Amino acid sequence: MIKCPDCAIHLTDGTAQCPFCKRVLSRSTLARRVGLAVVILLPLMVVGLIALAARSIETRVLWGNTSPSVAYKAAMEYVQSAPGMKGAVNFSKLEETVVERWGPTRWRISGFADTQPAPGTKVHNLYSCVLRYDGKGRWDVEDLHFERIE
Repeated sequence: MIKCPDCAIHLTDGTAQCPFCKRVLSRSTLARRVGLAVVILLPLMVVGLIALAARSIETRVLWGNTSPSVAYKAAMEYVQSAPGMKGAVNFSKLEETVVERWGPTRWRISGFADTQPAPGTKVHNLYSCVLRYDGKGRWDVEDLHFERIE
């Protein structure tokens, strides 16, 4: 037996509404479960959406600061300053170079760099350079390989 708090009338268990004063006595089990699910799941969903939005914004910001031509120029600087590259260095054009994006901050650039270590001498090199962009204008080399082509 339950008691209506307004009328003080005893009613049978499971009565949802007092027949005299129309006060809602208890919510149904389904309503309680739905309410509990909303209370638990809604904050989790909000946190998840905020995390996804933050990751999306971060990715857009980082990707927005880089382009194939910017990555290509950064690779040219590192290749030109490599110890094995002596003399003037002539690079293959951007259109002849393979520039691959490996995520929002990583790039792999492969192309040719011709050097002239001595007058009348020409060395044809294939290079592969993996770079990471820090989002603040700085590039770091993760990997740099050369192959001399005769």
